[in-house]
Amino acid sequence: MRSLAAIPLDHLLADGWRRINPALKKGFFAAAVVNVLAFGFEMTNLTLHHDDVLQIFIQDTILGHYLGRFGVGWLHYYTQGAYFMPFLQMVEGIVLMSAYGVLVAHFWGLKRPLDIAIVAAILCVFPYMASTYQYNTSMATYPLAHLLAAAAIVSASRATIAGAAVGALLITAALSIYQAVIANAATIFILWLLQKSLFKERSEPFVSAAMVKATVAVALAAVLGGLLYLFCVSLVDVQYDAEQAADKAFSLSGGIDLAAGAMQF
Repeated sequence: MRSLAAIPLDHLLADGWRRINPALKKGFFAAAVVNVLAFGFEMTNLTLHHDDVLQIFIQDTILGHYLGRFGVGWLHYYTQGAYFMPFLQMVEGIVLMSAYGVLVAHFWGLKRPLDIAIVAAILCVFPYMASTYQYNTSMATYPLAHLLAAAAIVSASRATIAGAAVGALLITAALSIYQAVIANAATIFILWLLQKSLFKERSEPFVSAAMVKATVAVALAAVLGGLLYLFCVSLVDVQYDAEQAADKAFSLSGGIDLAAGAMQF
């Protein structure tokens, strides 16, 4: 706390930047360049989705409220006064998604700049292509949700009480922005488990005690984070929007129908 009060913020940020592994820095900039190349058309051809048109006129914290995404409304209102600023949001989204890709690549144990850059670039591009490239009002908030979900897995996988607690809070924050990122978080952790199991010395066991502890900690963080999110939703007086089936999204009863799922096969 003393250093935070006595040292200028720019010096603290510069010191933190210097502590980052140079390979991660190179991967970050490479991913950022890929983002610019992939979505540069947005800079010259501002594409508006019908959701954007409606959201331009929202001047309070109601954005995403009826879908349980209260975090989106808070960010939209308290960080930029509810103004629609697509170019700024695009830059923010590129930075956040690049950080997300580098964080996951580092978590998976990649060391070389080229490996980090390739994995980070792929991870950055896919979420945009899947859902966010056409939503200018989501260019900053959805990437933040991806970054929070990945950070939650990294924190919880340390298998400590503090790490699991921080992971639960990060999951709650991520869900308040975009609930689907929990699937990304699960995929990130499953791939980490696979590479830990498959790429090891022959003398090492297929399933180690550290892996079991990490799995338990991540599962605990996910459950606690999800329950905390449901509790938060109950406090913000969400009037469920039945148009997108959100009236059933926050109900634990009937959420899993194994028979219906089996029929899909």
